[in-house]
Amino acid sequence: MPVRMPKLRLTRRAGKILVGIVAFVLILFGVAAWQVPKVLHNFLTDDVSKMIGRDVSVGKISFNPFTLTLRARDLAVAQPGSQTPLLTLAELDASAAWSSLFWFAPVVDRLTLRQPTISVVREDVTRFNFSDISQRIE
Repeated sequence: MPVRMPKLRLTRRAGKILVGIVAFVLILFGVAAWQVPKVLHNFLTDDVSKMIGRDVSVGKISFNPFTLTLRARDLAVAQPGSQTPLLTLAELDASAAWSSLFWFAPVVDRLTLRQPTISVVREDVTRFNFSDISQRIE
């Protein structure tokens, strides 16, 4: 005698609830894809710049909420009193894991830096051109 699986009946109320949940999640993803780049751009150019005492510039930032992938182009950290930037990146590509949503901590699956350029200058025996950043952060 074959075993029959019971039919899954979707009532009208359960269908409306399911459609509402799916619509809410899609709207939430849309808002995230729209707002995360703006918030991150302001954070990098204002807050991080004040924290390290250097000008930070960033080009286009994009975020894909379905894959949790963040892409920032033309990232640069300036040096005071010099035309050469301390750090430049053509593109930064970071992909987070879905487990970071459950653990409330960033879990990065992949981090790709394209065309990184770092300008390190030794100013003294124990001092480099980035030593003031480490002193500010401490």
